[in-house]
Amino acid sequence: MPRPLEKFLAEMDEVPWAVVSSATDYPEGWYIAPHAHAKHQLIYAIEGVMVVYTAASQWTVPPSRGIWMPSGQVHSIRCVGPVKLRAHGRISATAKRDPRREHFRAAERADQELGRHQGAL
Repeated sequence: MPRPLEKFLAEMDEVPWAVVSSATDYPEGWYIAPHAHAKHQLIYAIEGVMVVYTAASQWTVPPSRGIWMPSGQVHSIRCVGPVKLRAHGRISATAKRDPRREHFRAAERADQELGRHQGAL
């Protein structure tokens, strides 16, 4: 059984490190309720397909693809079949963001996207 959402959010957002990672396996049909993070986050699955929702958009995310979710952006996730979700969060160098603009990026390969953003730490 996956961790409760509140525990997951605390683990990702409350640690003082510049970068934090998480690995959670979800059963088929699992729904992660709308929430936001204090850190920017790269969300991807190493197995399974997920659908990521925001108020303005939705993305179907297959394995080896990812979504770069800006801090503060409310989002939810639906698992299509079993999903092995991985997330890497990092403290924003520019904590302020314009809520009128969405800054989502679909990563061609999630590991390459993480490497690209690690240089900004």
